[in-house]
Amino acid sequence: MSEFIDKLMSKDRPLWQRLLLWLVIIFLLFNTVGVTLFFVFEIFGRYFGKLFVLILAGVTLAIPIWRWHLKNVLQTWGNPSVSVFTRREDPATGGYVFDVQPARATRTPAIFLFAVGLFFLFSFVLISSVWIYILSLIFIGVGCSFVLPGARYRKPARVSVSKQSIEGNDFSLPLASIAEIKVVHNGLVVAEDPIMPGPNGVPVSSMLGRHWGHRQAERDYCVEIRAEGNSEPYVLAGGLTLECATALVNDINKARDEISQTLSG
Repeated sequence: MSEFIDKLMSKDRPLWQRLLLWLVIIFLLFNTVGVTLFFVFEIFGRYFGKLFVLILAGVTLAIPIWRWHLKNVLQTWGNPSVSVFTRREDPATGGYVFDVQPARATRTPAIFLFAVGLFFLFSFVLISSVWIYILSLIFIGVGCSFVLPGARYRKPARVSVSKQSIEGNDFSLPLASIAEIKVVHNGLVVAEDPIMPGPNGVPVSSMLGRHWGHRQAERDYCVEIRAEGNSEPYVLAGGLTLECATALVNDINKARDEISQTLSG
């Protein structure tokens, strides 16, 4: 092959022939390799752009789901609006087990905001418009603002009270070291000051936001437990209504007192 090229480009040929041969070679390369590379980069760029759009859409959904505990909200989406718990005896430890189911987060207006946000996000995947993506972020973000407060602990919990300890989902404290068990408010807190609509008051949208905020706040109570000599409490259960949280604290204290009396007797 090299000999053929050497003969083809031999200096014995006139200069104009060699230039013409180089032009023919460049033309052939451009129409073969060049066109091939053009289509390769065109296809790669098109699909890489779509891949980037899909990744961006996935990140938009993944961040609130995993980083901000939206997963807990989605897993309890079908729960009743009132939290509940059941108590049963545990023959293995001689104590009691409390199974707690949190209340669902307020679904209105979050469900509408999420639906519109997902619609815009799907449109962004198809059209790849920056403004549509920004609109999807706005609607999804506002929807998250209604359901994310208190979402970290809005999940089923199991509390075990035995002769040795009180155990939660991810901790265990010796029974004798318990300093207090109390109800706290862990989610969105809405001021109780009355607001008036109208020309001299606030917009109706603010009143609606206050209304839905109150509904969410009523389902964001937690039960905390703290050991003696430790200022950092542990959360036994979250996403509770006030009545359920208060009853859970009372029943856990009764079970603890009953076991303590048995041990002292």
